[in-house]
Amino acid sequence: MTTVGQENARMLASLLGIEEADAAERLDKTVLVTVAPGFTAAGGEVSELLERTIHVARSDEGKPDLELVIGSVEPATSGPYLFASLNQRGVTIDAASLRHSNEHVHPLLTALAACHIAAAALHRVIGSSSLPRLGLPLSVDFAELGIPERGLATPFDISGAVLVGGGAVGNGFLRALRHLQVRGTAARQPR
Repeated sequence: MTTVGQENARMLASLLGIEEADAAERLDKTVLVTVAPGFTAAGGEVSELLERTIHVARSDEGKPDLELVIGSVEPATSGPYLFASLNQRGVTIDAASLRHSNEHVHPLLTALAACHIAAAALHRVIGSSSLPRLGLPLSVDFAELGIPERGLATPFDISGAVLVGGGAVGNGFLRALRHLQVRGTAARQPR
């Protein structure tokens, strides 16, 4: 049976055109996620995503390959760093320290921001010129998602909906639903 680590290495090897052992070495990385008070949910979301691919360190585990600093908090190591800030309007990720607000961000938008933050951190630690260029600062404007202003607070019924397949898109859909007011039952249609 293939392990998650082996599957990740196979996918990275395929993307970069390298040997699986080289890809496994590139994934043998550690990221420390340092989180400001008020950004705990974002830190948890990012850590959960990163843990699927690389090691997320605790602060007492030695020098990480990258420290990811979320919110207004001093880094815990001597670097290298990646900084992230999010508010109701969007998320920004940069190699330089960022300005922060203490706005409450809807949990779904926090989860969406976490995807971008985790992707930037993975790009940094994998460090391959074969990957698409990561231009920093990276900013994502939540308004571009097209979610109506009150859409995240409006309850909705998914009765009669059918979820086709159960792969990455299905898992992402179900992961997002935990942040919304949903009722009803959706059927799953296997492929």
